[in-house]
Amino acid sequence: MAFITKNIIHIMKGVLGIVFLFQNSPIEAQTQPKFTFKMTFKEIGLWGGFGYGIDRNSVPEGNYSPLNFSGQFAYKGLFLRDDTAKGREDFLLFFEPMYNHVVLKAATGNKQEWDAGITSGIKYNYRLFPSLILSFQVGSGPHWYSTTTRRQAPGFLFSNQISVGLYQKLNDKFSLSFVFRIRHMSNADTRQPNHGINTNNYIWGLTYRL
Repeated sequence: MAFITKNIIHIMKGVLGIVFLFQNSPIEAQTQPKFTFKMTFKEIGLWGGFGYGIDRNSVPEGNYSPLNFSGQFAYKGLFLRDDTAKGREDFLLFFEPMYNHVVLKAATGNKQEWDAGITSGIKYNYRLFPSLILSFQVGSGPHWYSTTTRRQAPGFLFSNQISVGLYQKLNDKFSLSFVFRIRHMSNADTRQPNHGINTNNYIWGLTYRL
């Protein structure tokens, strides 16, 4: 019995030694994923563009036509992997402060309005060619809206958006950005009326990759 026990102890020591060896080997250290809560910024963009109401009847007072001014900050989060600087695809989180100077275009004349806020979401970048990246983005966030209309109450609302874009690299750091975006604004029935405002938006600008 003592002989068996002694052999079992030796076997256990051997197994633990092998596990310890693999845990501290250089190969394992390179392949083992490291999870961290540290936020690492990857992209900073400065964008501008224009939009036009999808449904002419969504705002009877005139077509909702925004002139867009925005910045986008994209960063790597805890569960997001890969990197287009090294591989082919990249998942990033983003937040985007935005101001829109809005012109309500009607037959009786134009009315000047505005909306502003911040949107956050997730973006997926895919490298099509060495210097061309395809990007998909989905986001939502709180905004404020100045216009009083018969179909949408003014004040606080949510801006929801889905975008597809192309990033054309100028060098290792800078890219030209071209984005098509569909945007929906409504207040989740917190006030009435709440029929929503939908716009197509065409945005371009410059993006810097850290």
